[in-house]
Amino acid sequence: MKQTSSRDNFAESSAKRISLLAIFAAAAMMLSYLEGLIPNLLPIPGFKPGLANTAVTLALLLFGFGGGAAVSILRILLTGILFSAPTQLFFSLGGGMFSLLASAAGIRFAEDKLSFFGLSVLSAAAHNIGQMLAAWIYFGDAAILGYLPWLLMLSTVTGSITGALMHTLFPRLNSIIKKGYNHE
Repeated sequence: MKQTSSRDNFAESSAKRISLLAIFAAAAMMLSYLEGLIPNLLPIPGFKPGLANTAVTLALLLFGFGGGAAVSILRILLTGILFSAPTQLFFSLGGGMFSLLASAAGIRFAEDKLSFFGLSVLSAAAHNIGQMLAAWIYFGDAAILGYLPWLLMLSTVTGSITGALMHTLFPRLNSIIKKGYNHE
């Protein structure tokens, strides 16, 4: 029987990790695309429920900062190129990076104090702040920040929805991923 070296096991683990991250990125893209199909019923331009952030935050929790960043950046760039205008890509990058950094900080410094709901609300609020800052830079008009209080209030609702999804999905995904890595 052929023995595998630790290097072979590492390559196999890396391939599995990349495959799983690609699945998370595809899920985030799909959710982002579906969100774009939902009619905006609120008088706030560009408002979306943030369901794609569920896949990004789950990747962050399961694979660390590098994995979460990869999923977030892939989702933003590919969705932006395929389904939106360059200005939306700029706004998405601002929101996505703020959200990613806030989530990573929340996990690192307050993981034992934050529930999935708290982490999701923090992430949604940071996303809205990042988007509004990007819009301010793009339009050069601070009046755009007038939307921010409304968006932050909505962050509690949308963050709670994504928090409920994470509360349901994380234990299951964590178990499946760990079992997959243990069967090497």
